[in-house]
Amino acid sequence: MEMYIWNTVIVVTKLMFYLGFAATAGYTFFWRDINDSRTSYTTPSYSAVWVKVCVFVAFISNAVWFIANTGAMVEEGIQGALDPFMLKIMLSSPIGEVTLYRAGG
Repeated sequence: MEMYIWNTVIVVTKLMFYLGFAATAGYTFFWRDINDSRTSYTTPSYSAVWVKVCVFVAFISNAVWFIANTGAMVEEGIQGALDPFMLKIMLSSPIGEVTLYRAGG
């Protein structure tokens, strides 16, 4: 039963990361179409604030995704997922590298 919970958390956080990344990339390419020509470039528009929220959600979901993968690997609940030794092992694995690259991006 616990494995279903970890897998669900992994899928949901991956979806949240992809949505946040897509919103950021979409805003980067279409910011002129999204912003009104009447708005000042010094005041943030509603869409710019929304993209900042999406970036924050993507960053947090990346961290939760890493912890959920650690929990799925350990299979000892949340206590095992937050074990410093296991986090260090997972950080040196490909999952940890992906997490670092996503956080840097």
